[in-house]
Amino acid sequence: MSVQKVDNPQTDDTVDSTVKNVLNISSRVKGLHKSQDNNKKEVIDNNVESVVKNHLNGQPIQIVPSLNEDEDKSTQSSPFYDKEKDMIEDGLIHEQSAIFDEFLPNASDLELLIKQCGEFGCFQWTHFFFLLLLATCGGACSFYYVFAVALPQYRCQLPNAVWPNDHFHPQNETHANLIHQWIPNNEFSNCFMYTSSFDNHLPIKCLNWTYDQGTYGYTFTEEQNLVCSDGPKRSLIAVAMSFGLTFVILTGRLSDSIGRKKTVTIGLSLFIVFSIITQTILQLRILNEKYQFILLFVNQLLTGVTCTYFTAAYILIMELSTSKYSSWGASLFLIGYTLGEIIVACLAWIVKDWLLLKWSITIYAALISLPYFYFMPESPRWLYDKQRWPQLQQLLRRIAKANGRKDEMWLSSCPTANIPKERSTSNTVSIAQAKSCTQELYLLFTNRGAVKRLFVCCLISFITLLLFFKIGYGLGTLKINPYISVIVGAVVEALGYFTGGYLIKKIGRKATLIIFLSITAICILTTIHINNRWNVFIISQLGKFTISAAVFNTWVWTPELHPTPIRGTGTAIVESMGRVGALLAPVIDATSTRKSHQQITAYIYSMMAVIVAILSFTLPETKGRPLPESFEEIEQWKKEKSVVVSH
Repeated sequence: MSVQKVDNPQTDDTVDSTVKNVLNISSRVKGLHKSQDNNKKEVIDNNVESVVKNHLNGQPIQIVPSLNEDEDKSTQSSPFYDKEKDMIEDGLIHEQSAIFDEFLPNASDLELLIKQCGEFGCFQWTHFFFLLLLATCGGACSFYYVFAVALPQYRCQLPNAVWPNDHFHPQNETHANLIHQWIPNNEFSNCFMYTSSFDNHLPIKCLNWTYDQGTYGYTFTEEQNLVCSDGPKRSLIAVAMSFGLTFVILTGRLSDSIGRKKTVTIGLSLFIVFSIITQTILQLRILNEKYQFILLFVNQLLTGVTCTYFTAAYILIMELSTSKYSSWGASLFLIGYTLGEIIVACLAWIVKDWLLLKWSITIYAALISLPYFYFMPESPRWLYDKQRWPQLQQLLRRIAKANGRKDEMWLSSCPTANIPKERSTSNTVSIAQAKSCTQELYLLFTNRGAVKRLFVCCLISFITLLLFFKIGYGLGTLKINPYISVIVGAVVEALGYFTGGYLIKKIGRKATLIIFLSITAICILTTIHINNRWNVFIISQLGKFTISAAVFNTWVWTPELHPTPIRGTGTAIVESMGRVGALLAPVIDATSTRKSHQQITAYIYSMMAVIVAILSFTLPETKGRPLPESFEEIEQWKKEKSVVVSH
C-alpha cells in the first residue's frame, strides 16, 4: 500500500492527520490479520488504502470490509448475542460509519484530550464550587433529624387545676414546691406523676408533658409528645431518610442512561417540589397528630429518595477532569457535605423550630440549585460513551475557552471535528468503541472478576458506614452541646476527607484504607476501657477522623473500579449496601444497652474493620490510572507492571 505525496501546503495538516489515523487503524487490524485468511487481509489493506486516497481527494472517509459469511449458530442463539458486535470482531464495519465511529480512542486518549482543553482550570474550579454547594444540601438534609426530633429535657405537666399553663422551669417558689410534690424524683420522673392523694403517692402515667426549649427550641418531639412509650417513633423519622437513600440504585442506573446532569436536575427538582407540598400541609395543621407524624415520615422518606442525586453529582465532579485531579474533586464534594452539616446546625440555632428549619433547608436548596441547572455541564466521559459527538465537541470547546486554551491547542486532537454533523447524529453508530451499557451491566453480575470486585466494594462500604454512624451515635450520647458537637464533628470529618484525599495520591488506595481502618479499630477498642467523658470525646473524634478518611477512600475507589457505561450503577449498588450499614448502626446501639454487650459489639466492630482491610488486597490499585471505559481495561491492569498515567 502506498500514498502519493501531495505538494499543496494547505493539505499538510490533512495528510498528517490521515497518516496518524491510518497508523492507528493498521495497529488495530493487525490482530485481525493473524486470524483471518489472506483474502480478507488483502481486502482490509485495500480498504485502508482507499481511506487515504479518498481523504486526500476530499471524499468522505469510510471503511467497508468484506462480510464474514460464517457465523456460529450456537452463539447467535444466545440471548446476549450481538450480531453487529460479532461482525466488528470479525473485521466487519458498517458502511455508514465514519472513521472515528469505527476506531474510537481509549480512556488515555480521552484523558489527553481533556488535558489539552485544561484539566484543572477555571472551568473545573467554577463547577467544583457549585457542585460543592449542591453537596451541602445533602449534608443539611441528612442532619435535619438531629435537631427536629431531638430529645430535650422534659417532665410531666402539672394538671391545670394545680398550676394552669405549667412550664418546664419553675416560675417561683410555690411552683417549685408543687413540682416537687407531684413529680417523682427518681427514674419515673419523666413519665409518671403522683395522684392527688398525697398519702398514697401512687404514680400514674402522664397524659401531657412540658419541655425545656432552651437548647433545641420547639421540636417535633414536643409537638407529637414523642417521649416515654412513644419515644421509639423518633427513630422512625431518623431512619426514614436513610431508607430512602437505599433507592440510590435506581438513580445510579438513571445517571448511566440519561446522563449525570439530567439525573441531578430531576432529583433536586423533585426534592424541592415534594418538600413544598408536604411542608405546606404540615404548616396548615389541617391533619391530626397521627397524620402529621405520617406526613413528616413521608417527607423524610421522599427527601432520602430524591437526595440520591448526590451520587450522580459526585460522579459528575470526578468526570469533569482527568484522573490526576478527580480525587481532589471528590474531596471537595464530600467536604461540601460536611459544610451542609455546619449550615443546618447554624440554621437550627437561629430558628429553633422544627418546621421553620425544614423550610429554611428547602429555600436554601432552591436558591443554590435552580440557577445552576441552566449552565451545569454534562460529563464529557458520558457523552463520549454515548457517542454524542456534537455535544462533546461543544463541551470541550466550552472547557477550553474557560481555561484560556485556543482551539488550535486541542481541536486537531479532537476526532469529532472531522465527523459531519449529519453523520454524527445518525442512528447508525459504531459499537467497536465499547460494549453496550446493557452488556456491561450483564458482565457486572456474570464476569468473575467484576463480581468479586463488586462484592468486596459492597462489604467495604457496608462496614465503613456502619462504623461511621456507630461512632456518630456514640458521640451523640456524651451530653455535649449539640450545636458544638455537630460543628466539631463536621470539621473533623472534613479533615478526614482532606487527609484521605492527600494520602491516596501519595501512597495509593489500598495503603490508605488499611491504615485508617486499623486506627479506627484501635479507637473503638479504646473507648470501652475509659470512663472520663472528655477522654471518650477526644478518642471518638479521632475515630471519626480516621473512619471519615476510610469512607472517602471507598467513595473514590469505587467509581474507579467501574467503567463509564455503568459507573453510576456500580457506585450506586455499593453505596446502597453502605446505607444498609447506616440503618443497622442505631439498631445495634439500641439493643446493646448493657456494658458487656457494648464491649462485645466493640470487639466485633474492630474485627470487621480488620477483615475489610485484608480483603482490600484483592482489589486492583487505581492510583495514577485513568477512569476505565470498559471491563477489559480493568482486567488489563493486572497484566501491567507500570502505571500508565502518573499523578
